[in-house]
Amino acid sequence: MTAILDFDCEEEFNAFFLRTRTELLETFRKATDVAPYVTFTYIDKWLRTVLQQSVQELATDESNFVNIQSPLYLQWDAMTNVSFLRIPEIDTDTENVR
Repeated sequence: MTAILDFDCEEEFNAFFLRTRTELLETFRKATDVAPYVTFTYIDKWLRTVLQQSVQELATDESNFVNIQSPLYLQWDAMTNVSFLRIPEIDTDTENVR
């Protein structure tokens, strides 16, 4: 796993992180094109897990907030990116069926 300490400056880390994130999302998009049922099943299971973790974590946390450093925040951020990547296609596909 790459840490920010492995880079000379924060800009290099941010460039690497953005490129890696973009490549992962593109790979996921292509996987969804090849096997949509498999990837949507994965998204469904992932969403249910994140929702359960959110309920459990927020029930035990007195502040009822998730900060930007929280693993739960990172999971929600990733879930948002994946959802925005695929949901517009679902809407387009349903319009073509009508």
